[in-house]
Amino acid sequence: MLQRFDDCKGRWVCSADPETGLVELKYKQVATSCIIAIGEEYKIQRDDTVTVLKRVSFDEIQSESYIMTA
Repeated sequence: MLQRFDDCKGRWVCSADPETGLVELKYKQVATSCIIAIGEEYKIQRDDTVTVLKRVSFDEIQSESYIMTA
């Protein structure tokens, strides 16, 4: 089942399913999806904020978000 992931600013970043590895991203007129394997990471950058998803098992996707510094 798809889970919601937000960045460190509280903005929706994507939805992802730990069981299948499916990651879906829809923003304005753009939509994309991919599948990440267990152990892989997927990085999403929006403005100055980076969110990194890591699929650690069939039950869990970990998320880390931070603001880029110059």
